[in-house]
Parts: sequence; structure tokens; C-alpha cells
Amino acid sequence: MANESISTQRVVDDFSTALKDAEVLLQQVGTEAGDKAATARARLQEKLREAKYKLADLEAAALDRTKAMARATDDFAHEHPWRLIGVALAIGLVVGLLLNRR
Repeated sequence: MANESISTQRVVDDFSTALKDAEVLLQQVGTEAGDKAATARARLQEKLREAKYKLADLEAAALDRTKAMARATDDFAHEHPWRLIGVALAIGLVVGLLLNRR
């Protein structure tokens, strides 16, 4: 689940960067004249608008999954505190043994 969250965030970041680059390109092309340029600008603006909506949906979905995982973790911690204490103790013991060997 953590890898999915990291890869989703990476996709969102890459997509956001691409949108910003496309907007800069659109502004640069905006100074050119002609019917073809105007048509191309209009199509590019529409595609950018669609991409922004899709990005917002992707971000919302990632946020919802993250909140759900946090709730599930919190619920588990409240339902099984002694298991978590045991796991933390075991991890601490292993780390302590490994550090003591050096």
C-alpha cells in the first residue's frame, strides 16, 4: 500500500509539472497569429482543463485512500494495543542485539 501511495504521488507530481509546462507553452504560442494557431490554442486549453480535472480527481482519490489507511491503522492500534507493544518490543530487542554486536 505504501508503494502505491508513493507511486501515486509521483504520478501526481509529474502530471502537475507537465501541466505547468504546457501552460507556459500555451502562453508562448499565444503571441502567434493565424486561424490555425487560434484553433490549436483553443484545443490545447480544453485539453489542459480536462487534464486539471483528472489530476484533481486523482489527488482526491489518493487522499481518500490515505485517510482510509490511517483510520484502519488507528482502529487496529485501539483494538490490539498489546500486539503492537509486543511487536515494538521485539523490534527494539532485535535492533539492540544488532547494535550490541558491533
